[in-house]
Amino acid sequence: MLEKKKEFAAILAFDVKVAPEARELADELGVKIFTADVIYHLFHKFKAYIDNLKEGKKKEAADEAVFPCILKILANKIFNKKDPIILGVEVLQGIAKVGTPICMPEKDFIDIGRIVSINNSDRKSVNSANKGQEVTIKIVGTNPEEQKKIYGRH
Repeated sequence: MLEKKKEFAAILAFDVKVAPEARELADELGVKIFTADVIYHLFHKFKAYIDNLKEGKKKEAADEAVFPCILKILANKIFNKKDPIILGVEVLQGIAKVGTPICMPEKDFIDIGRIVSINNSDRKSVNSANKGQEVTIKIVGTNPEEQKKIYGRH
């Protein structure tokens, strides 16, 4: 297992004592040892470990995951034209989520930045906005070129 999926290299030791030498060798090799005198406790320890691994992988992949959406800028709700760009939008299609990259398809897909926050009509911060919702989004450029973008000019 160490060669294929190192994170799954584990020993589940039920109702046994693990020698200190074995524990040291496992630490050197990167093998996790789970011990418990009750089988259900052992199961829950291992399940918590696996759930923690899955959550970590989700967080790592969050920057790469893109949730496509089409937004319509509300002309009377442009609050800041420079980085950070803050404006009101209506979600026409898809789901707008925090972290979604924003570009302008009609201008050769020019990158604007990423959504860093979304506020609903009650001015409460939310993680996403669905089709038909009107929200305020804050867009921050992720590199120096995107940070120069100004609403209305690009």
